[in-house]
Amino acid sequence: MENVLHQRILITGGCGFIGSALVRNLYRNTNAQIAILDKLTYSADLDALEEALGSKRVCVHPIDLVDQPAVGELVQEFRPSLVLHLAAETHVDRSIDDPLRFVQTNIMGTANLLEAVRCYRGGLTEVERSAFRWVQISTDEVYGSIESPQHFSFDSPYQPNSPYAASKGGADHLVRAWWKTYGIPAIFTHSCNNYGPYQHPEKLIPLMIWKGWQGEDFPVYGKGVQVREWLYVDDHAAALLLIAARGRVGQTYHITSGEELTNIDLVEQLAEELRHALAALDRPSNSAIRFVEDRPGHDLRYSMSALALQQELGWRASTSWKSGLEQTVAWYLNHPEFFDKKRQQGYKGERQGCQITAVGDSVSDEEVKR
Repeated sequence: MENVLHQRILITGGCGFIGSALVRNLYRNTNAQIAILDKLTYSADLDALEEALGSKRVCVHPIDLVDQPAVGELVQEFRPSLVLHLAAETHVDRSIDDPLRFVQTNIMGTANLLEAVRCYRGGLTEVERSAFRWVQISTDEVYGSIESPQHFSFDSPYQPNSPYAASKGGADHLVRAWWKTYGIPAIFTHSCNNYGPYQHPEKLIPLMIWKGWQGEDFPVYGKGVQVREWLYVDDHAAALLLIAARGRVGQTYHITSGEELTNIDLVEQLAEELRHALAALDRPSNSAIRFVEDRPGHDLRYSMSALALQQELGWRASTSWKSGLEQTVAWYLNHPEFFDKKRQQGYKGERQGCQITAVGDSVSDEEVKR
């Protein structure tokens, strides 16, 4: 991180799950001035900034990326030397219900930020322009699905299968175009599924912990055969900052643990960990797995090669799945106020993305005791 110790860093989506992990890391380990651009939607959490909240080195700007004048004003006034672009609508199920919101935020919002940076960068000195970096933080979902034992490489074609993945892919293409056309020095990253503290309970792992805490069953899409790689969020943050400091302009880096799990294996392991943790609190655990109708367009398997990141920068995830799972379950059980707050904000653990019926016959809920 020596190259960004004194930089002025703009983090979009810095109050979100991954963004707040980045802010915490930077605040604790550098002297950087940090500006957070965040719309403060339902998925944002100011508490996730922890001790960085209120610091003179960290300022939160409640701005919507779609508001082009406000975005441009912030960039001109803050004068960043590094942009870490995470702000996005991220939940696949919500993208099924409201795809145009994802297009507006993820594509048009990214275009607004790119234009703001292009105008700002044009007024920099040659040295300042050379030092400037944009890190485009994307997802493995843009590649679509891949069969075992293959892995996506950095030059794999985009084949998105959900409105969310398509909108993220569109944003990536815009950044690449602004790099090639206007010279904005961009680096691209794709991460596998993240987990850890402060993740909104609409996501798989915190949702299962929420359900188990309340004594409800664990809902699993289809038969749970989808395969994902899982990365502890602090490992992702560390990788992003390493890439920002030492990554090559134009290069694509895959950030992944290499630890694959089917969804049903994940839920079974999480349920067992949760059962032991609840027993230590003298709370019964009677939850069972319940298979529900699958998500439309649900990709079967994601898997990426992290060779470039490992060979060029020497990065590997430091948190194993077993250790990360234990830490994650313990954090949520030790912070029941987190779920209480989300409930007060209106989230009840309900499912999104079910306003349409997938092609074919509907699948009824199936109760399965395990």
